[in-house]
Amino acid sequence: MNDGIPKAVVNYETKLRLGACGPLTESQIQRTVANYGAVYGLLENAVAQGREVLCAAGVSPVWFAYYHSFTREIFKLTRQELSQGAMAAAYARIAEKWRLRGLDEPVLKQIGIVVFNLPWPATAGNTKA
Repeated sequence: MNDGIPKAVVNYETKLRLGACGPLTESQIQRTVANYGAVYGLLENAVAQGREVLCAAGVSPVWFAYYHSFTREIFKLTRQELSQGAMAAAYARIAEKWRLRGLDEPVLKQIGIVVFNLPWPATAGNTKA
């Protein structure tokens, strides 16, 4: 295994070479692995920035996995080609889902602003019970 290459990327390449996605040419495998590696690096960077926000906010490490799931979900959303309105609506749904699961709204808000430069959605957290 090459040093400096994340294990997830190496595992992905192994799956491709074993035929997990059907028969692929060598150039298809190399291109797919390069794309996966680039996106994986961006995701890891986003999670690391989210971790910094969590540490600064004094969140207990027990909750980190949940906040990281929120971060990964927003990362996935930002990678999609959506209109601004659709992006805002999807972000509001995701933020509300994680808020209702017990995560602190100010921390979620900070992750959105610091990591993804997304303003907090106007509808998130404004529902009446």
